[in-house]
Amino acid sequence: MSEPSPRPVILTRTGTANTLLAAEASKRSVPAFLWPAFSIRLPEDDTRIRETLAGIRDFDLVHLVSPATVRSLSHWVKKWPAGILISAAGSGTARAAHEAWGESLSVISPEGDTAHSGSEALLSLLESRGLPRRLLICRGDKGREWLSEKLAAKGVHVEKLACYERVPYSLSEDDKAKLREAIGGPSPVLFAASSEAFEVIRSAVSCVQGAWEWILSGGAAVIHPRIREKAESFGFRVVEMTPPDPVPAFDCMEDIASRLGSS
Repeated sequence: MSEPSPRPVILTRTGTANTLLAAEASKRSVPAFLWPAFSIRLPEDDTRIRETLAGIRDFDLVHLVSPATVRSLSHWVKKWPAGILISAAGSGTARAAHEAWGESLSVISPEGDTAHSGSEALLSLLESRGLPRRLLICRGDKGREWLSEKLAAKGVHVEKLACYERVPYSLSEDDKAKLREAIGGPSPVLFAASSEAFEVIRSAVSCVQGAWEWILSGGAAVIHPRIREKAESFGFRVVEMTPPDPVPAFDCMEDIASRLGSS
């Protein structure tokens, strides 16, 4: 009797993070679809970015929403002026900021793992320290508005600066062919590091009949409670939380695959 086909994974992170996950998939002989929910590109017109950064001392705090923000901003910022205070949504972004601009950079971020990071945790941290008067949020051309709305309601002057554009993933012809072939086998486990990944992937696979139903019949590994809620609202059969690093992420996905059984 032949061995059952391994359950594939769908990896939706951006850049190096997805590459590292793919390497772990290869080590474990797990078939993987590398579908980054978004690719990142710099805006063609950077006039407002340059003008805002020239007046950076007008702000009490500069908030970086993700490592992608750090990578993009480093195109314009080689070194922050002395005395600039940076906030980060989580430890991964804080680490990326220190790698880009040095350990001496003043960065505050919520303590703990990814599950205890994000806008909600950052708001609590800012409230405990004292809210800034003027805040610059550096982000993509689109993003979650929760933090800016909450702070504005508390009297903080908030400005948002789009440092990059997010381009949703689109399936290539090769992707479509591999997807059609995979639909006949075990349902996948999708790894998501953002709530928006599900809608992007649903849109991307809409051109292949039965693809989204096949994906939903599998599981989802997610890195934050908010993303878990979104996955459950879409109707994935099994949803689990995981740290974002490749080894524990794949341990989690293997556990999900086991819970899904042979279907």
